[in-house]
Amino acid sequence: MRNLLSKMAFIFVICLFIFSNVNAQETKLESLGGIHLNDSFQYVQKIYGEPKKIELRDFTSRHDVNSKFKIVTVYYNNFRLYIFNDKVKYIVSCGRNGIKTSKGIQVGDSEQDLLKLYNLPVEDNTYVLIQPMGEINELYTCFKVKDGKIIKIHINEQANWDLLEKILDLEDQFK
Repeated sequence: MRNLLSKMAFIFVICLFIFSNVNAQETKLESLGGIHLNDSFQYVQKIYGEPKKIELRDFTSRHDVNSKFKIVTVYYNNFRLYIFNDKVKYIVSCGRNGIKTSKGIQVGDSEQDLLKLYNLPVEDNTYVLIQPMGEINELYTCFKVKDGKIIKIHINEQANWDLLEKILDLEDQFK
């Protein structure tokens, strides 16, 4: 009887360890500059202080008719956060500014350095990391490469297409 209880306890501990590791991996979503999607603007301010510039833009969404979103430039023109209803919805870094992913990759790093840390498919010189965010949503981390160097990193979620289209239109102004 004691032997049976010992074996059951051992199996329980192993299962607990395996399931806790699976949950830890599932919740570790990519970040840029220590910021994750859906972090609050207040949290961003705790990390970076007051932004250099805030632009309020009117935006009508199919989901939220009377909303405004903020285009927030924090410290650098080449590191921008798009805040919608006080939540980070798009993060972009397009200059060598020290802003890194959670694995330490930044703009200016080589394509080889990227591939050492991330096993990613490439299309049109863009590597894309796709991670699940809940049951129906996905997090996209994109690395744009030119001449063997990373020139842009951005993070967004694909669920809110109308917001993403508006943000991408605004990003064209920074080119």
